[in-house]
Amino acid sequence: MKIKNILGLSFLMASLLCTSAILAEENDSSTKEAVQETTVETESTQQEEKTEQTTVAIPFRQDVMEAIAEYGYGVEENYRPESTIMVDADTGEIVFGSNIDQPWDPASISKMMTAYMAFEAMKEGKLSLDTIVTATEEDRAISTIGEISNNIIVAGVDYPIEELLYMMFYPSSNVATLMVARATGLSDTEFLDKMNAKFKEWGMENTKFNNASGAVASSFRGYYTPEGYNNNRYNQTTARDLAILAYHFLKDFPEITNFTKNPLITVMVGTPYEESFYTYNSSIPGMYQGFPGVDGFKTGSSPSAAFNHLLTAKQEDTRFIQVILGVGAWEDKDNSSFFKSQIGNGLLKKAFSEYETQTVLKAGEHTIDGVKVKLDKDIKTLVRIGETPKFSLKEDKIVIETDLPRITSKIEPLAYPVTIIPEEVKENKENKQNTTAEVKSELTFNFEEFLLSLSDKPILLGAIIIGLACVISAIIVSIVFIIRK
Repeated sequence: MKIKNILGLSFLMASLLCTSAILAEENDSSTKEAVQETTVETESTQQEEKTEQTTVAIPFRQDVMEAIAEYGYGVEENYRPESTIMVDADTGEIVFGSNIDQPWDPASISKMMTAYMAFEAMKEGKLSLDTIVTATEEDRAISTIGEISNNIIVAGVDYPIEELLYMMFYPSSNVATLMVARATGLSDTEFLDKMNAKFKEWGMENTKFNNASGAVASSFRGYYTPEGYNNNRYNQTTARDLAILAYHFLKDFPEITNFTKNPLITVMVGTPYEESFYTYNSSIPGMYQGFPGVDGFKTGSSPSAAFNHLLTAKQEDTRFIQVILGVGAWEDKDNSSFFKSQIGNGLLKKAFSEYETQTVLKAGEHTIDGVKVKLDKDIKTLVRIGETPKFSLKEDKIVIETDLPRITSKIEPLAYPVTIIPEEVKENKENKQNTTAEVKSELTFNFEEFLLSLSDKPILLGAIIIGLACVISAIIVSIVFIIRK
């Protein structure tokens, strides 16, 4: 009876000790899990706060004069432009700007749209660079009007469209512009109607052209009077809208830079009508304010417009579009033109110093959001230097995430198509065997691993040791008792 009591008491003590240890261990584990959950939640909150704090502000909130001063271009306050904009030519995203929606007279930058419509007519087969335009007496008369920019045009001479395009961009010839516009087969009014319809299509909401060249129609002395338009009113646009125009020109006809990239050109070579002209865009390499990579487009100036330009520049894989409107005054031509280019070069330096085109994903196979896809070509995008571009998979396209606003909502974010690779399901006996063995192994009790696991549970380990000691002691006492008896 005594032996039974002793053994029972020992087992009871051992059981109580183990149960207490288990409960204590469970409480300890619960406490640890609670702490871990709290920590994770705190870290998540901190991460969200950090992300919010480091979000890049829209960059065009910076003052333009401060922006160029950062890069060594000092310009007096009285040459502050009325508006500016810098745009990534690939995505249409704005990287810098000031007063981008202020209405302004673009002056001869207007010729860019006439050039676009000429290229569109060539695409449609209505024109070619070799199309001949025979100058009329009216064309000759217009070329002699000194109040507007021109070059010499001789009645009866055949001028190829290609030569007239060079005349438009370099001496900014108003007569050459009208000759190109009329070569499309449209009347003066029809040409303007089509031009303004294209503006609406592109989202150029603050643009209205009353002439095809930038010079008010009345200055043509009756040789140019489009019906339904105010012949005494200049054209109106904004920096944003001109950037939209340049964006579409580069997308549709990138060869336009072949007509604008040279510091000096000669037209009608080998004929009695040969003329040479320097570009008015002094940021073209080879000019006195040349900036690396500038290869277009057009300047514009007038008493109402002051000094303007629309240009583009490319370095490596990055191309920007820049618009500057309303620098200086018509009476201060030399200084105003000079500082316009200084401002432009300063903003270009800023853009190329702060942004670069990075390869987001290389061509080949990738796993994105758990989906295996294949890319036919590299994906590149503009990012701020030092930052990593973010992207996501939406249906069967890669979409680049960006904080930069686009010049118009009519330009969709760039999406790159991918090929979804379906998952392969294979039955493999060897894999099945390995899986079965792994299951058996998991079911097999491993005493060594059990003991190692107790090292993280000191309370439970101590209780087990004490319990075993009680059991062993009871057994020893019982044996001794039996022997003495």
